[in-house]
Amino acid sequence: MAFPGGREEPHDANPRATAERETREEVGLDLSGATFVGALQPMASPVRSPRSGMGIHPYVYRVDVWPRFTTSEEVAAIHHLALARILAGEGREEFTYRGYGIERVLPCLRLDGTFVWGLTLRVVDDLVERLRAAP
Repeated sequence: MAFPGGREEPHDANPRATAERETREEVGLDLSGATFVGALQPMASPVRSPRSGMGIHPYVYRVDVWPRFTTSEEVAAIHHLALARILAGEGREEFTYRGYGIERVLPCLRLDGTFVWGLTLRVVDDLVERLRAAP
């Protein structure tokens, strides 16, 4: 699972412009009419970053009316999860990760058949922490 995104192209003004373009290309969501809420903490991919310098710059928008999404070949599915449920801690679990020659217990989120973990969960957790800290 991942959020829409991709590499910055020469015509992108900045990472936020890249995120907006990739969102439009991958899921058909035009953010030009959405309310920009703010940026989350940029994060490096723990697996890919050492090899490729890959990192992510998450941005948050408020969309008043959800459009009909149109996915590109890069997108397998779109999941809708209620933020109130995530804020309430619903679906928080742990699972055993096996890969890269290691085995460890990691946090995850399981809601309505959706499984969120790793870097994606770190982005969700950053948003949740900021929302909880907001006045």
